[in-house]
Amino acid sequence: MMPDEPLLSNLVTRARNGDKRAWDRLVERCAPVVWSICRRHGLSRQDTGDVGQSVWLRLVEQIDTLGEPAARQAGWPI
Repeated sequence: MMPDEPLLSNLVTRARNGDKRAWDRLVERCAPVVWSICRRHGLSRQDTGDVGQSVWLRLVEQIDTLGEPAARQAGWPI
């Protein structure tokens, strides 16, 4: 993370409040980890894409339930 990058918790809060730029940055920061986990488990490129879409859909569905985003780091690959 670059020194001027917003904290993950800040991005989650802003995304929760409808900030599209924060959402885009959140995906940009976290997608490489999601993809690498999928690939480590031997998923094909197509399956990796499908799983990635499911991850982001679940985050959209559950973003309001995140208590303290920083406390969720163990459960989320960020």
